[in-house]
Amino acid sequence: MGKCPNDWAAEISALAAEHIRTAGKEPRRVQARSIALYWAVRELGMTTVAVSKMWGICQTAVTKAVSRGQLFAKKREIGLEKQVINSAPSRLYVYI
Repeated sequence: MGKCPNDWAAEISALAAEHIRTAGKEPRRVQARSIALYWAVRELGMTTVAVSKMWGICQTAVTKAVSRGQLFAKKREIGLEKQVINSAPSRLYVYI
């Protein structure tokens, strides 16, 4: 099974993947969560509504996180390489 945006965001932030989805305002956690949501919406093409339902947060929170994630990703010069994903997108979304 391939990795998902949560896994990659956790790796670059030195966090456990399960900590990204938990509530909290710790800067590393916010950054990792924002990057994962940015990748899901902007690079994988998911809707903010779909992501908000999967994460159990409101659409506005996803939209704000995507904006933050874009800034973090550009600042750190990181991107989600689509060719690295070796599972079908429909199966990948389940893991985000």
